[in-house]
Amino acid sequence: MAKLCITVFVTAIILHVSAQNPLPDFSVDSLGANRTRISWVNPYGGGLIQVSIQSSTDSIKNFRTFFSSPSPQLPQNGMVDKRPYSGKLYFRIFYAFSGGSYAFTKAKSVGIEQLAQTDEPRADIATGPTESNSPSVYVVINPHGFAEIKLPEAATKKYRIVFFDENHNRLFAINKIADPDLVLDKTNFMHAGYFYFELYDGDKLVERNKIYLQKEF
Repeated sequence: MAKLCITVFVTAIILHVSAQNPLPDFSVDSLGANRTRISWVNPYGGGLIQVSIQSSTDSIKNFRTFFSSPSPQLPQNGMVDKRPYSGKLYFRIFYAFSGGSYAFTKAKSVGIEQLAQTDEPRADIATGPTESNSPSVYVVINPHGFAEIKLPEAATKKYRIVFFDENHNRLFAINKIADPDLVLDKTNFMHAGYFYFELYDGDKLVERNKIYLQKEF
């Protein structure tokens, strides 16, 4: 088996990183000789507790983690992937926060800026209900101002949910909802305003809707 060889670099001296946009954006660059640089900027400070790099050969699924940053809180960071491979590799970043929420970036490869969100049905081709004009019965704002997911059949279904910001950028996902009544911490959303969501039962879209969080934090 080929020996895994990964080089981590100090990005404070890499001008390329300082010029890029912060997570969920990141950069993938070829350095030649079968070396690929993956770099990112952390806009969350010490609240970012995990950053892991994943790769796949098909850009849609089968992503596997091959590197986790030992210092995810650094404002600028990156690594060089020196694993031998043939063909094209696609990369994405998994990142998690101290409040328990997490997210995935979209997939990228050398020469390809951004692909559709991986491991999730694409919003533009998902089958099922369109965005509702009525308040959701599944995701509500409770009297204390928290987003609450109410799914009485959660134990027998394969519910999962994806949240997006007002610009439809993906924020975070819960891939398995087993609790029939789940209250979400406000820190998952990071600011007030409208948030869109897509609720699935397996691969079937159950509802596409939105909620509004008041400015209380």
